[in-house]
Amino acid sequence: MKRMGPKYFLSLFHPDDLPLWLNVSKELMDYISDQVSLEDRKKLLFTYNFRIKNARGNYQNILAHLTPIEFDTFGTPVMAISHYTIVGEGVYKPIIGAIKVLNKKNVYETIFYKNYSKEVLSNKLSKREIDIIQELALDRSSKEIADRLCISSHTVDQHR
Repeated sequence: MKRMGPKYFLSLFHPDDLPLWLNVSKELMDYISDQVSLEDRKKLLFTYNFRIKNARGNYQNILAHLTPIEFDTFGTPVMAISHYTIVGEGVYKPIIGAIKVLNKKNVYETIFYKNYSKEVLSNKLSKREIDIIQELALDRSSKEIADRLCISSHTVDQHR
């Protein structure tokens, strides 16, 4: 790593994942530059995943969560607190990129979600529908979901 730097790190990526991961990174940055206010950028959480080769030569799935903490003069994140989790060694996981923003109730809401590995049903759902599905999976009522996401329970029922 000392000798080759980022080139070494990138050489460990699964060859199928590297172009997807680079595309995820670009699209996430483009999205916040075009769609997210400067104030909301301080409330973002980015998630994405990739496979990287471990010391035994096996590919590990890495799930990355990044919270921006420093921004350049254009409001682009340049430093983040990162948390990486190893999930399911050897099991293929599709490459997914997402951005969430912290709402007034301190609940993260999805504002961007895309599966880069293939066209799937989740790519056809709205960000709000994805948030509601996640809340339903936690066995929350329409009223609870509406309160957490700052929307009406009728909207939750419509998406449901």
